[in-house]
Amino acid sequence: MPEMKLGSVLRYALGGGVYLLALAALGAKAGVVTWTSTKSEPTSTERLVSAFGTIGGATALFALALLLGTILYTVHRALPYPAVLRLLAVVLDKESRTWGAFNLFVEVPFERRLHRRQWQRRGTEHFAAEPLSEWGAQVHFLYCAGWAILGAWWTAVRLSWKVGHCGWCLAAVAATPFALALFANVRFLCLERGLPEGENTEEPMRPPGS
Repeated sequence: MPEMKLGSVLRYALGGGVYLLALAALGAKAGVVTWTSTKSEPTSTERLVSAFGTIGGATALFALALLLGTILYTVHRALPYPAVLRLLAVVLDKESRTWGAFNLFVEVPFERRLHRRQWQRRGTEHFAAEPLSEWGAQVHFLYCAGWAILGAWWTAVRLSWKVGHCGWCLAAVAATPFALALFANVRFLCLERGLPEGENTEEPMRPPGS
């Protein structure tokens, strides 16, 4: 299996892990997932190990988290994030405040400049390429963590699990990663638009003591 970098893990795996953990918490509340065993009923973990073995069970969970995380990330980038990026572009850039901003199929000036800088850095030795890539992955992980929690709550509702107020509390908890993601996204875009365009491969001089 090829080595996964931190950005790839954040984008494609951890969101699925958050979904599974949230679903397990709701399942435990509903009595579907068990963490304490009895003579007649093993725990959910024991059943997993019995079916796949210790290594196989861990591998199966990771593969499931990776699959779910990839689906979450793909849907997030395809549907809600373009609208979020457009809203932030309108807020941060006066030139993008036009009637064309309502059309998500056409880039506004802010997005055009943003994507051009990102594409120019890709595959180069630009000093900011790797840090910004990891920062972007962290932002998208926070968004996906929020979607994962909401997705777990929606799954529990569709399965008619009796989770009581726990489901509503978990849905409210999802507001935290969404708020953090929005804050980090604004900071990321403000820094991104301040970087020079082109394939600059040298780190700029820093002031003494920095």
